[in-house]
Amino acid sequence: MNKKGNKKKSFATCLVWGMLWGIVLGVAIDKLAMGIALGNMFGTMYYLFSANSDKNSNDENKENS
Repeated sequence: MNKKGNKKKSFATCLVWGMLWGIVLGVAIDKLAMGIALGNMFGTMYYLFSANSDKNSNDENKENS
Protein backbone atom coordinates (compact mmCIF):
# COMPACT_ATOMS: atom_id res chain seq x y z
CA MET A 1 0.00 0.00 0.00
CA ASN A 2 1.15 3.52 -0.74
CA LYS A 3 1.12 6.03 2.06
CA LYS A 4 0.63 9.73 1.38
CA GLY A 5 3.54 10.79 3.58
CA ASN A 6 5.95 8.37 1.94
CA LYS A 7 6.19 10.05 -1.48
CA LYS A 8 9.51 10.28 -3.27
CA LYS A 9 10.67 13.75 -4.22
CA SER A 10 10.76 14.46 -7.92
CA PHE A 11 13.91 15.43 -9.76
CA ALA A 12 12.46 18.83 -10.64
CA THR A 13 11.73 19.62 -6.99
CA CYS A 14 15.27 18.74 -5.93
CA LEU A 15 16.73 20.73 -8.82
CA VAL A 16 14.63 23.82 -8.07
CA TRP A 17 15.54 23.79 -4.37
CA GLY A 18 19.20 23.30 -5.27
CA MET A 19 19.07 26.25 -7.67
CA LEU A 20 17.39 28.48 -5.10
CA TRP A 21 20.02 27.70 -2.49
CA GLY A 22 22.67 28.10 -5.18
CA ILE A 23 21.43 31.60 -6.00
CA VAL A 24 21.62 32.53 -2.33
CA LEU A 25 25.12 31.07 -2.11
CA GLY A 26 26.18 32.82 -5.31
CA VAL A 27 25.01 36.20 -4.05
CA ALA A 28 26.79 35.61 -0.74
CA ILE A 29 30.13 34.82 -2.43
CA ASP A 30 29.54 37.41 -5.18
CA LYS A 31 29.77 34.79 -7.97
CA LEU A 32 26.23 34.06 -9.12
CA ALA A 33 27.12 31.65 -11.93
CA MET A 34 29.22 29.50 -9.59
CA GLY A 35 26.45 29.47 -7.00
CA ILE A 36 23.86 28.30 -9.53
CA ALA A 37 26.21 25.59 -10.80
CA LEU A 38 26.88 24.36 -7.25
CA GLY A 39 23.15 24.45 -6.51
CA ASN A 40 22.43 22.29 -9.55
CA MET A 41 25.12 19.87 -8.50
CA PHE A 42 23.86 19.60 -4.91
CA GLY A 43 20.22 19.27 -6.03
CA THR A 44 21.11 16.46 -8.41
CA MET A 45 23.25 14.69 -5.83
CA TYR A 46 20.47 14.93 -3.22
CA TYR A 47 18.00 13.41 -5.69
CA LEU A 48 20.35 10.57 -6.58
CA PHE A 49 21.11 9.72 -2.96
CA SER A 50 17.47 9.91 -1.87
CA ALA A 51 16.31 7.84 -4.86
CA ASN A 52 18.95 5.20 -4.07
CA SER A 53 17.89 4.91 -0.43
CA ASP A 54 14.19 4.68 -1.41
CA LYS A 55 14.98 1.84 -3.82
CA ASN A 56 16.86 -0.06 -1.11
CA SER A 57 14.02 0.34 1.41
CA ASN A 58 11.46 -0.86 -1.17
CA ASP A 59 13.60 -3.94 -1.89
CA GLU A 60 13.81 -4.75 1.82
CA ASN A 61 10.04 -4.39 2.20
CA LYS A 62 9.44 -6.84 -0.67
CA GLU A 63 11.76 -9.42 0.88
CA ASN A 64 10.00 -9.20 4.25
CA SER A 65 6.53 -9.73 2.70
